[in-house]
Amino acid sequence: MQNIYFNKFINAILFLYILSLYILTYRDLLYLISNGLALLLIFSIAVNLLVTKRNIVINKFLISYTVFLGICIISVFFAIDQVNTISKIETLVLIFILMFALINYIDTNEKLRKMLFYFVISGFFASIYVLFTSDFSQITRFGEELANLNRLGINIGVSTLFCFYFIIEEKRYWCIPLFLIMFFVILLTGSRSALIFILLNIICVLYLCNRKGFFNKFKIAFIFAFIASISFFMIFNNSFLYQIIGIRIENLLSFLSKEGTEESSMNIRSNMLESGIEMFKNQPLTGYGLGNYGILFNRDYGGIETYAHNNLIELLVGVGILGGITFYFLQCLVIKQLFSASRYIHLNKMNYAFISLIFSYIILSVSSVYYYNKEFCIILAVGSVIFRIYKNEHSKLGNNPKKLD
Repeated sequence: MQNIYFNKFINAILFLYILSLYILTYRDLLYLISNGLALLLIFSIAVNLLVTKRNIVINKFLISYTVFLGICIISVFFAIDQVNTISKIETLVLIFILMFALINYIDTNEKLRKMLFYFVISGFFASIYVLFTSDFSQITRFGEELANLNRLGINIGVSTLFCFYFIIEEKRYWCIPLFLIMFFVILLTGSRSALIFILLNIICVLYLCNRKGFFNKFKIAFIFAFIASISFFMIFNNSFLYQIIGIRIENLLSFLSKEGTEESSMNIRSNMLESGIEMFKNQPLTGYGLGNYGILFNRDYGGIETYAHNNLIELLVGVGILGGITFYFLQCLVIKQLFSASRYIHLNKMNYAFISLIFSYIILSVSSVYYYNKEFCIILAVGSVIFRIYKNEHSKLGNNPKKLD
């Protein structure tokens, strides 16, 4: 009985922490509250493990991440700015401890579902905050007070995807208003990356959950076409949304079609990509130290001191080819484990939502840096335990697993 109440306490802290990632983490001083909640969560889970005397779980993902962390630590010796590298490593170490704690706490379908629901509610609260605190008399991108707009849009996109999963697979139709509000706020952020992210996730989840039979494939095409059509109709037939994100989409299409665009951010990112490739070629094995792309870009390429806006380039320049390969290997490892969980589809298909998210993050590597993103690391860590959860739940039910064709 005491353990039940203690689990409820941990769940409450977990919810508050996830909520803080959306509304506190990227704000001056308030990030300390989020960090405090993370420490309280880690401490609570540690106490729970001691009280229940459960075996400590160390899975392949944690081992792989330890290797990645070790490569990052070694990069200190090659760093242009060691202080900056050490700061990034401190963040990764704290994230590693958090992931270790979650891997040892999330061990049932009930806990897994609750965590996904916490993401949905947190994204919804963040969206409501944006709607109620924005001045819509001015046409601009909204939500910057919470975080970098691309990051905010993608974070809300994670919540929107989990909400979509609950609607499509678990028939929780009361989630539809939440989905619509969060989707609308993604448009208000003006983030092209976030829009591509959520549309890519939607098509992935639809395909993975309904890829058998002609009717299911037709249903996939219809639902996705409907959502995409409504989205682009809203964007290009509403002057308000058109000026926020429609023009930016047109600029992206012009850039990709080689027509060129006058949008400075697109051209700057293109230059940053080319510069990053040159940096990597000059020092491919060791890199220049984790988080040192911006320093090198500013010093030798006449740019500003900022991150690469490309996850792969940021890692290749920072920790070399081995570090970059290791980080993407651990993502592929989790995806492989999630596909292995598909043999237990008689339980649920939640693993498909995680596959879609990780795959979408990999695709958007070209426009964002996420290796130290806490939301993504939580998704990776929890994704790495889903196979174990499904297998344990299956053993309790005593059924034969249903394998995919």
